[in-house]
Amino acid sequence: MILDKILDFWDWWSAEVQRMLPHWSTGGDHPVILISRTGAVVRWPHAPQAETVAFDDLAKALGRTQVCTLLFAEDRYISRQIAGSALPYSRAKEIAEADLIAQTPFRSEEVYWMPAGGKDGSPCAYAIIKRTFADPYVSALAAARIKIKAISLDKTDGVVVPIPGRALREIVPKAARTLPRSYIVATVFSILVLAIGITLGHAFFRYDSALSALDGDIALKRQRAVSVRAALNERAKRASALEIARRRKDEAIPVMAVWEEISRRLPDSTWLTDLSLDRGTLMVSGFAQSAAGLIAPLEESLLFSEPSFTSPIFRVPGQSGEHFEMRLKVGQE
Repeated sequence: MILDKILDFWDWWSAEVQRMLPHWSTGGDHPVILISRTGAVVRWPHAPQAETVAFDDLAKALGRTQVCTLLFAEDRYISRQIAGSALPYSRAKEIAEADLIAQTPFRSEEVYWMPAGGKDGSPCAYAIIKRTFADPYVSALAAARIKIKAISLDKTDGVVVPIPGRALREIVPKAARTLPRSYIVATVFSILVLAIGITLGHAFFRYDSALSALDGDIALKRQRAVSVRAALNERAKRASALEIARRRKDEAIPVMAVWEEISRRLPDSTWLTDLSLDRGTLMVSGFAQSAAGLIAPLEESLLFSEPSFTSPIFRVPGQSGEHFEMRLKVGQE
């Protein structure tokens, strides 16, 4: 599992490096063997026409050629899409194997299956090639000491899709593959290791800088959010207090209306010595010819309710009438 992840990273890194490097033609001077349902066709570089060759005469037709490329025609393989975009090789291989077992009649020991496509935004697919189509040619070329540089898939629209190098190693034995010179491998490997180190160091530096800047930005925005929230809460409190005051003002009954109503309801023989209004409660005291007779007219009022005496009624020597103290609710229920 870890090795697959490392190889996937290596595939990605090498592809990125190849995009940055100038493009050189990889056609070379070696022939291409097109394998189709009708047989094998050898395409020589710079030759005007291809040459149809029988399988038994393939090694003889190639002569002293040391390197070749195998190209499978569209009638020699099956292509199945597995994803809408590119996938790492190991992941694509796992999905392809599951699809092969569940959705095709082939057994894994009878075929080669390898990811193909998925680059440059194209859908990721895999190709199925029967071993009976590939193994005879690979064995014949290995016996003739002719190495296979690459294996590609031909399509009807003229597009040639090379299979990944990891898939090539699964099909072609090591003795039949082309190997780079040791000094080239050492040089490229050293450069890549150095480039990887610089790239990772730069990436970590940028990540750490971005993370620090993000932490500072988050702290500043959090502080601003707290200040804004506090201001909003204070504004809400003020608005609530103003609304309560406005509502109380709208609901309050003017003092003049209370005075006019109580003057209208009390008999002319009654005079008041004290009158106070506090939060809808009216307190009055004074003298009347018959204090008990004050309750009935006050109860008939639409402005007053629940009239009641707060102390016993009594007569004061030297004063005519009865002294009373009364409490009323102001406002219609």
